[in-house]
Amino acid sequence: MAWSLLDRTGHRKYLVASERKAFVETTTEIGGPTGTSCLVLAFTGARISEALALTPERIDEPSGAIIFRTLERRGVHFRAVPVPLALLGTIDEVHHFRTAQGDKEAAIRRIWSWSRTAAWK
Repeated sequence: MAWSLLDRTGHRKYLVASERKAFVETTTEIGGPTGTSCLVLAFTGARISEALALTPERIDEPSGAIIFRTLERRGVHFRAVPVPLALLGTIDEVHHFRTAQGDKEAAIRRIWSWSRTAAWK
């Protein structure tokens, strides 16, 4: 199947700029772990499974990027996605990734502990 902006029923699969802005504003107001997970999805375009697999060691603050393990290819591949530094600050406020990066066990622990099904909800 060729790439398309529309699904099989003719509906858009992606948000337009005004919808994306409203989503970011709402999730910023919500805050907490739910807000940070939504913001990561909005700013990176990551798949839910990619975002849920994120660990503190995969946040590259000096480069201003989040590094995702890709799930669409065979083998292990990583992609770095640039994000606003303010997003990294928000993630640290909620999840303390900077502190976790200094602890070998905490650095490899997933940031969000919920399941994919819970994330969809």
